[in-house]
Amino acid sequence: MRQISPVTVAGAFGTRAATVNYGPHGDQCHLELTLDDGRAFTASGGDYFACLVSIRRELEAEGIVVCCQGARKDVWPSGMARDMAVGLQAYVLTIGRAPLRHEVVAIFDPADPRLIGTVAEQEHYFKLWWSSPRARSG
Repeated sequence: MRQISPVTVAGAFGTRAATVNYGPHGDQCHLELTLDDGRAFTASGGDYFACLVSIRRELEAEGIVVCCQGARKDVWPSGMARDMAVGLQAYVLTIGRAPLRHEVVAIFDPADPRLIGTVAEQEHYFKLWWSSPRARSG
């Protein structure tokens, strides 16, 4: 079953509306992000977070970021979230401690543009969190 979520994108133009349309396609997760000017960006992968990352990389090349929880610098899905929730949920990470249950976010929910980072910044933050002393202790 396909799902549709409104999202906001930001760039030199300010902010604009966009739509995320996602659902399974065969044994893959399929995601399409359509900008308000009609341009569409698509990705397929093992989970929706991976699809979102792929589309964000394309948009970053055009100076555009997606203002959703899954694009925050400090958000990353656990392995279980990627398996059980097909990457639709992720944790807000804090360096030096394991995430708490209430720190789970839906990746397509709106996020403050000031919290958004590039894919590289997000990956860097995850690596810092992963290597921090208490990241894996409950």
